[in-house]
Amino acid sequence: EENLASEDILSMMDIEKDKIENHQIGSSDVLTLGELADMFDNEAPLPKIATGIQWLDSPKCLDGGFEAPNFIFLSGEKESGKTYLATSILENMADAGHKVGFFPLEFGAKAYWNGLKVKYPHSDNKKRLNCRKNIYVEANVFDILEIIKKIKKMHKKGVRFVFIDSKLRLTHKNFKGGLTPMLSEVFSMLGTLTVQLEMIIMIVVQMPKEN
Repeated sequence: EENLASEDILSMMDIEKDKIENHQIGSSDVLTLGELADMFDNEAPLPKIATGIQWLDSPKCLDGGFEAPNFIFLSGEKESGKTYLATSILENMADAGHKVGFFPLEFGAKAYWNGLKVKYPHSDNKKRLNCRKNIYVEANVFDILEIIKKIKKMHKKGVRFVFIDSKLRLTHKNFKGGLTPMLSEVFSMLGTLTVQLEMIIMIVVQMPKEN
């Protein structure tokens, strides 16, 4: 009835299939707090992921790093270094052996790789090698349904931290409405995904000082 494209229907089916596989649907799966508490108490806590930046990881700030699930907005004035900060965190995590995901939607994967070679010019540099091995990159999808599918694939590879640069490039082709409600829906979907997959998603938002 909504005249959806076949790939969007398949994406929606994937989401519902995941809910069923994760026991998120069905009256028989409703649990008491006590039953949930017993499950939680038997689970090992998810370790924090250090940013590799001393002042951020200090007790006065993140106290060891980012904790999942978490949906982080990185905002600041234009040209204030948002992307540089986030990619530095991403590269530090990769160098520490973490699998991470990156959506360089603003400037593309090739530009990111060229910039990385400038940062670490020697081909045998340990950090450069770890970035090549541990950073999963996707720069050719912009619609939120496609991005969510890619994040799920990254998660299956062991990715727990994803950086999206930036909200300006995100689309939601099936959304009927203006830009602000569309972004609200997109952010809601990404925030829900962090909880479902117990991961951390960071996104750059361009925000003027008055906001």
